[in-house]
Amino acid sequence: MNESESERKLSKFEYIQILLHEYDTLRNEIIGRTRDGFNLIAITAALLFGALSLFYGPAGAWPAIAVAVLSVGVFFFAAHETFFRISLAATRIRELETRVNSLAGERLLSWEAESGAAGHGWFIQGWRHQKP
Repeated sequence: MNESESERKLSKFEYIQILLHEYDTLRNEIIGRTRDGFNLIAITAALLFGALSLFYGPAGAWPAIAVAVLSVGVFFFAAHETFFRISLAATRIRELETRVNSLAGERLLSWEAESGAAGHGWFIQGWRHQKP
């Protein structure tokens, strides 16, 4: 590569393509972490039902209580980390949407800024956007 090729600046199209690649990667990360959150709920439920079955065994209540407390603690820690990482990705996606829209001169991307759950709250999302 000669010097003139290495000094060449990216065109707007190339720059937008790079930003959109990051955008797609972050969207996939949010989808994966959401899926992992549902798996976390299923695993915690299985552990709690397993702990409940220990009540009927010869060991008594203490192992059941220990397993239940440990599984609930791990669940809350993992859920907090999952929500935190999704919020980080959503914040970066909102920034990318703004940058791509300003580079393109049009409003092409708007999902996370307008409708994303991380920007408007996890539990009120459905109520806020219901049609009359």
